[in-house]
Amino acid sequence: MSNTYNLSFVYQLEGQLNISALEKSLRYLITRHDAFRTRFKLINGEPYQVIAESVQWKLEVHDSNEETAEQELLALAREPFSLEQAPLMRVHLWKHPQNKFMLLFSIHHIIFDGWSLEVFERELAEAYSRYTAGLEANLPTLELDYADYAAWQRAWLWGNELRQHLAYWQEQLKGAPELLDLPTDHLRKAVRMYRGRNIHLNLPPEFVNRLGELARRENVTLFMLLNTAYAILLGRYSRQEDVVIGFPMANRRK
Repeated sequence: MSNTYNLSFVYQLEGQLNISALEKSLRYLITRHDAFRTRFKLINGEPYQVIAESVQWKLEVHDSNEETAEQELLALAREPFSLEQAPLMRVHLWKHPQNKFMLLFSIHHIIFDGWSLEVFERELAEAYSRYTAGLEANLPTLELDYADYAAWQRAWLWGNELRQHLAYWQEQLKGAPELLDLPTDHLRKAVRMYRGRNIHLNLPPEFVNRLGELARRENVTLFMLLNTAYAILLGRYSRQEDVVIGFPMANRRK
């Protein structure tokens, strides 16, 4: 098992927290969405999803200081999931003094993505608000679940449509380098570790405005402009003419 596809989100909470209402809200969402009750098993070498009517789950609550909580949080966030066991999610809450809390929501990417997070946070807030007020959650009934969308997508991306997409990308990526030969200060490890990091930086407003002007002049989006600059930079450092860059995209059919 690997933790490569673990998605983990940490929330810092302050004030009066109704832990019972929080756990009840999470249980409500597990019942509401099939994905939270889904596991996967192999049948004759093919993966199939299995949706349970109910699953055993509890909110794990810890009493600890902030230093210990951070160490525990990292360990739990990296703990792999077994796709054969539902739910493919874990939620841990650490209680600190002065009504401070740390909430870890860890879930496997096979049942959750960036778009799911917005829905999850909104519905969790709505359910929690109603439960703390002594009401039932009673969110609007779902007309479709994600399994319905997956079935529609599979029906669309099939046959000739699938062959056309595969043929296009096989042609585009023909001869693409498998590795980016960057002049790093350490040798590349023989085994891929998947230990990526995020780097955040702030660009001066005047510089961003100039980039926007250049993008408009060249009739491209700012994303296309920055992606091109990034590719040129990698190409010069690696001295490779071909550089493969991937970006996560959603809701694009072409």
